[in-house]
Amino acid sequence: MLQKCFESFKNKNNFFLNHLAVGDQKAIMKFNEYSWDAMNSFLTRAYGNAKIVETYDVKVTTIDDYCLLNNIKNIDILKSDTEGFELKVLTGAEKMFKENKVNFVFIEMFFDLNFFDQSSVGDIFTFLEKYNFSLVKFYDFSLTDDGIASKSDALFINLNYE
Repeated sequence: MLQKCFESFKNKNNFFLNHLAVGDQKAIMKFNEYSWDAMNSFLTRAYGNAKIVETYDVKVTTIDDYCLLNNIKNIDILKSDTEGFELKVLTGAEKMFKENKVNFVFIEMFFDLNFFDQSSVGDIFTFLEKYNFSLVKFYDFSLTDDGIASKSDALFINLNYE
């Protein structure tokens, strides 16, 4: 499925596609494709009806390495919707954060357990606060059937961006 998606965009002139993922280290990792493709992740679902339909190897790099290789000096908006893998993505951009080269972060956060070993909201906040980011707003906030916070997208701004 993901290969078909990549192929459909590959020949478009207004896209620059990379056939790889980002995380906290360069590696080859097992990627889980689920019966509900919105759940595709390196992680395993903790509950729900979505089942793994295929697992395959994916090349992973870090944002820091990608920026170095491609001469990217700044990131205006770093967006991550990686189904529980968000902290790994952020950690892989730590050099860019340390050098104050990221202006905004737009990230998905899970408040309840959706994936085993998922990034915690607290760890994401702690990481971003360390680099002078503050929460601007939550978007698409959703609740569980029991009325408990489930997930949300969140926008953070770097208060010291130059």
